[in-house]
Amino acid sequence: MKIREDYSYLFSVFNNNNNNNDLFNGIDLSDYVSIKNGSYGKALKSYYREINQKNSNLNSHSTGNSSSNSTVKKQEISIDSTKKEEITGLQSSVSSLKDSANRLLKKGSSSVFQNSDKEAIYKEVSNFVSNLNSLVEKGSGSSFDYISRISKRMLDTVKDNETALGEIGISLKGGKLAIDKDTFMKADIEQVKSLFNEANSFADFVSKRTQIIEESVANVARRNNIDIEAIKKEQQSTLGNSTISGSSNKTDNSVDTVRKEEMTKLQKEAEGLENTVNKLLARGSSSLFKAEYEKEDKEALYKAVSDFVTSYNLVYEKGKSVDNDSLVNMAERLNDTTNDFRDELKEIGISVEEKKLSIDKDTFMNADFGKAKKLFNETNSYGYFVSQRAEMIEGVAKSEANRNNLYTKEGIYNNNLSGTLYTGNM
Repeated sequence: MKIREDYSYLFSVFNNNNNNNDLFNGIDLSDYVSIKNGSYGKALKSYYREINQKNSNLNSHSTGNSSSNSTVKKQEISIDSTKKEEITGLQSSVSSLKDSANRLLKKGSSSVFQNSDKEAIYKEVSNFVSNLNSLVEKGSGSSFDYISRISKRMLDTVKDNETALGEIGISLKGGKLAIDKDTFMKADIEQVKSLFNEANSFADFVSKRTQIIEESVANVARRNNIDIEAIKKEQQSTLGNSTISGSSNKTDNSVDTVRKEEMTKLQKEAEGLENTVNKLLARGSSSLFKAEYEKEDKEALYKAVSDFVTSYNLVYEKGKSVDNDSLVNMAERLNDTTNDFRDELKEIGISVEEKKLSIDKDTFMNADFGKAKKLFNETNSYGYFVSQRAEMIEGVAKSEANRNNLYTKEGIYNNNLSGTLYTGNM
């Protein structure tokens, strides 16, 4: 700062003609002396030097805060990235175990137990054991408490079947399953089948627990603003591309066209089923379930449920008839879901005969509509689970419709590829 050396301007207030003998009226003499000897100027320089230093420190502190805020934001991004990475890994393990369980639970001509080929059965069971260990390990170590707890409880299912598993060569050591091939190959095939290919079997219970874990992973993802569906699609696409790129079979374009039409039709029917269920699941002002049921409300509700029954039967019939192991299995699992609610459905006039639904209008119209609401308008209700399965069938059918190289050069459908495209089935 440049200081003026001529301080006469400070005294411009004085009138030179003033007869007052005190020329320094209103001025402290000591201040005047300070001005004259230059100490006042030094004081000013020192003062402004301190002000400048304080401003500099303040700016530095502000910059530091900005840098600190930037660091915090980076940490937040890092935390989100870590959560996404964990959720992606959990979803991958869930999908792999579900796929293994589904392969073992298949019925009919596509069942691995159909020809009693022990080598093929051993391979599937071995994969199942490996995938179960992976999910238990990854899930138990999860940073999400609930997922950690339910993953650890997966071992309870193992312990409940420990004796039977031991008889076919599968043991539990240090929280992990191990399979002895020699013992397995000598085991009774019917005992193996009872553990891995029947309703309420060991594999069936593992599959159900895996479903719970998957739903928990999805809930955690939503709470953390992570797109779980995008993760699933990416995993499915990666596996599909890897599988397809490994095939050197040529396509029969005319047969592929028929196949595409078949899958596209199933996709649309599954989408239709999903829409009818979602209409029943709607809440708020758009809900069909009102506090009081007028006649027209009951009619509208009956029509919606009747549409659901029709759509359900179309999807099931089409799904179980396509030449695709995953979709056949998913159609059967759709039927399993219905069987789980068979008694409740019967109470409102919906019966299950030969795996098909039918509805009796009189029984439905006279039924307790609170029971209908419980079946079709609540979380974890029958309608909720059917909607999920319909969405899965739709996704697989859509993917199959868009696939290439479905057939060998002889025009035979390459069923070995089918069912491995989607590890997220079920």
